Amino acid sequence: MIGAYKRIYERCGLDVIMVEADSGAIGGKASHEFMALSDVGEDTVIMCGSCGYAANEEKAAFDKSSKKNTVNDAMEEIYTPNVKTIEALETFLKITASQTLKSVMYDSDGELVLACLRGDLEINETKLKNFLKSNELSVANDDTLSKHSVVAGYVSPVGLSGIKVVVDDSLVESGGLIAGGNKSDYHFKNVIFNRDFSSSNIVDIAKANDGYKCTCGARLVTRRGIEVGHVFKLGSKYSEVFEASFLDDAGKRGAIEMGCYGIGVGRLLAAVIEQNNDESGMVLPISISPFKVWLTALNIDDEQINQTATEVYENLRALKIEVLFDDRAESAGVKFKDADLVGVPYRVVISNRNLKEGVVEIKARATPDAIKIPVEEIQQFFENEISN
Repeated sequence: MIGAYKRIYERCGLDVIMVEADSGAIGGKASHEFMALSDVGEDTVIMCGSCGYAANEEKAAFDKSSKKNTVNDAMEEIYTPNVKTIEALETFLKITASQTLKSVMYDSDGELVLACLRGDLEINETKLKNFLKSNELSVANDDTLSKHSVVAGYVSPVGLSGIKVVVDDSLVESGGLIAGGNKSDYHFKNVIFNRDFSSSNIVDIAKANDGYKCTCGARLVTRRGIEVGHVFKLGSKYSEVFEASFLDDAGKRGAIEMGCYGIGVGRLLAAVIEQNNDESGMVLPISISPFKVWLTALNIDDEQINQTATEVYENLRALKIEVLFDDRAESAGVKFKDADLVGVPYRVVISNRNLKEGVVEIKARATPDAIKIPVEEIQQFFENEISN
């Protein structure tokens, strides 16, 4: 299916990359999206130009290693009046964000959950939601925090009880960090995971960003993309539930392996246009253009022009080539501009000047220059062009 999709996109004139993706509610063993890169895309793609790694922002992984704080002094409480954010901590204590522990309280289907990671990182709520198997996930509001005696701006996992704590794997090897003191105007210093707090819920919940380090050591970059397809390897997740099975050659019963595939037919054309255009309009690939030729007859009232244009039209139609016959009483400039705007792959111009030379003018939409060929060779020209 991946191979089939790639061939479809190539024939549509789309530059598409396959990226690792979040499976979402459908689940399964593997999930990949096909992204048409475009500055107006609705998705963010994380890419590595060195090893070729590519993933949707919701799924992307990265190297979280940083200069480790080797101080292992005992945890102590420090006075931090009205210091409630990582930025404020950096200024007040003259430290960097990577020396802090960020804690965010979430409401997961009515249950409070504390998500923790290194202070220079951001929480990827999709990763967190998937780990928790939440239907609804949102940052807990002040009223909810107050009901559970949680002090906004100073919360941390240290000494916290009765609330599930999810720890990003960036904290496992971190040295002493600054964390909330769980009371107003105080923080803890030299906080170390598995000494001063612990949790069995250790998982990647961090969001990858532009400039972060790839696992190969190179730098990651972000691009915008339009999703035009998605493939899931479901495995036996659903077949086991519904007891959908088969007998193999040895008569042994096994669960059916399943896949799920979707291609964005409705958005393919829009994605093609985003990648194939210029200041004059669309530049449609010949494979998907509704017309292959824009036949422009200038001075259509001229008998010779009319007759020649009609013959060319009929001959190309006989070859099963879709032709749009522009026989409007408009100026050459208007007709040429409209042909460029619509993006038909080839424009054929029949005019008095060309017919005096026994030729027609042909211009490919994607190239700047026109060529002239004898009228009688136009069929052979397009037979060759279309087949190529």
